[in-house]
Amino acid sequence: MTETEKEYRKYLIEFYKDTFHLHHWTMSPDCINYWELLENTQWESMEQIKQKQLEKLNQLLKYSYKHVPYYKEKFDEHGVVVNNIASFKDLESLPVLGKETIKNSGNGYMLSDKINLEKVLKIRTSGSTGMPLHIYADADQLDWRYAAVLRYWGWTGWEFGDKSIRLWHQKIGMNELEIKKEWIDSYLLGRRYIPVFEMNDKNLMKYILDIIEYKPKMMDGYAEAFEIIADYIKHNNLQDVFVPSIISSAQMLSDKMRAKIEQSLHSEVFDRYGCREFSTVAHECPVHKGYHITAENLIVEILKDGKSVKEGEMGEIVITDLNNYSQPMIRYRIGDLAIKINEKCSCGRGLPLIGKITGRTKGVIQGTNGMFLTTAYFLHYLKDFEEEIRQFQVVQESLDKIKVFIIPERKTGITTKTKETIAINFKEKLGQDMNIDFCITETIEMVKTGKHQAVISNIPFNL
Repeated sequence: MTETEKEYRKYLIEFYKDTFHLHHWTMSPDCINYWELLENTQWESMEQIKQKQLEKLNQLLKYSYKHVPYYKEKFDEHGVVVNNIASFKDLESLPVLGKETIKNSGNGYMLSDKINLEKVLKIRTSGSTGMPLHIYADADQLDWRYAAVLRYWGWTGWEFGDKSIRLWHQKIGMNELEIKKEWIDSYLLGRRYIPVFEMNDKNLMKYILDIIEYKPKMMDGYAEAFEIIADYIKHNNLQDVFVPSIISSAQMLSDKMRAKIEQSLHSEVFDRYGCREFSTVAHECPVHKGYHITAENLIVEILKDGKSVKEGEMGEIVITDLNNYSQPMIRYRIGDLAIKINEKCSCGRGLPLIGKITGRTKGVIQGTNGMFLTTAYFLHYLKDFEEEIRQFQVVQESLDKIKVFIIPERKTGITTKTKETIAINFKEKLGQDMNIDFCITETIEMVKTGKHQAVISNIPFNL
């Protein structure tokens, strides 16, 4: 990059910051300062980062005990002494927060008595785990999470001012003023949108031609939406689609999907793990050997039976938001599963890692024999039947019954032999008394935000 280009980008960032009130409605220009800070803290040692986490945690606990009725009651009930958390092991003395508690709480029970409802953002979750809810986030929390997003974009090779395209649902939940501000923000960022809800044969060629013409440095969006684009490119033998970096999110990215997207769009794919409650929880770096936790903003635990799992084991993800004081989220069960990693990444960053996100607890099928099968298993096993199965969805109705919805590749459906083979495998894994019903269908609906959920469990999860 030339000195002229550096000066231009510096000027652009300052202009973006000075005009921030014109293109945002809850966040503040402080997010740019936080971004600059995060660019430095990522290179601190893991020990330094963890010490800062504990300091922020103790401040949050002290505040929550004093100002949030729920935490005062729960801390007293569990004998928690605030300001006395000296290690991450001590976290286990704190109660775990479930979605049901948030959903059922009322009258400000979980909100700070200092909250100003006119200056916070009400965030609604998609409900893809089966339980939609809303939480409140203040400007400072939103500033920190946006700062992390800007840092992670930089990991892909993107720099402020580079062209980008987002494959998303741009306007859902916004009022007219917010839509206008979002347009200004997109213009200043050089950012365009492809509406994920309008992807069909008629529109896909137009979208791909737009990508070719615009030449984005980076794209981000739903993993399965990128897979649809990649399939279309391959089917139509298009060779001139080049996107240097792609950030995949919102759905589990299989190795097969990653390879397909990278090949069709001539890209390097960076997987992002996030949620509406916290935005980016963890993100791949160029090494691609795990997900770096956004440790300046969050504490992430991997638990089984309430205790931290061992290296290489799978457990449930529990998250503490260190920056949201309007509605503190302390040891929140997000409903996902991951593998624990203790090692430091070879990229040199001190940010701790988590391993592969193996599925949602609502996307885990439980066997009558006590076995748990995550979404990853079904994606891997059923790919061997891709000549007959175009798309599938496994739904658990009760402990001893699952339904397998299948969109067949051919009009003749799938063979009896294929059904028998699949049923035998599922029974071997989940128990011989598991009842398996096959349902041949023409469509499988996505959830509200455009996600297709391959595995759905409608029974309580007990890990």
